[in-house]
Amino acid sequence: MTSYAFISELNEPWVLITEKSIPKKDIPEGILFLELDAFVMTKLEGLYQQFASVFMFPDYFGKNFNALDECITDLEWLPANGYLLIIKNSEYLLCEEPHDVLESLLSILNGAGNEWATPVAQGEAWDRQGLPFHTVLELDKGKASAFLSRLKKFGFELEAV
Repeated sequence: MTSYAFISELNEPWVLITEKSIPKKDIPEGILFLELDAFVMTKLEGLYQQFASVFMFPDYFGKNFNALDECITDLEWLPANGYLLIIKNSEYLLCEEPHDVLESLLSILNGAGNEWATPVAQGEAWDRQGLPFHTVLELDKGKASAFLSRLKKFGFELEAV
């Protein structure tokens, strides 16, 4: 078992940080690996473009946080046994936006992990077992402390991988 066993688990934490890349060979079969680059997500417009492109959001994606939340907790067009979202260069993530915007995004990603882990059993076509959905924020070693300081301003702490 690798040190990345969390990838297949249905347990918190849903959002983690790391200063090293997760090797693709350590990603279990059936887990969909999705990679975003925060270098182009310093503002909300870039964030919405990256998510829509990488997650192949439907045309109706509304480019707002409600629509982002709705789309990442659906993903019927990207079926998988689980999801691993890697955000590279996370020290740039929404750095040109107010702190509460980053807080909202992290809250959405955390909520998505929780929602995906919860089985749906309503006797409907969309019923499913719980699936892992984890987000890993990759940080440059030299810039990690500045990003973590940003998070502490609004009381958000992340566990390291």
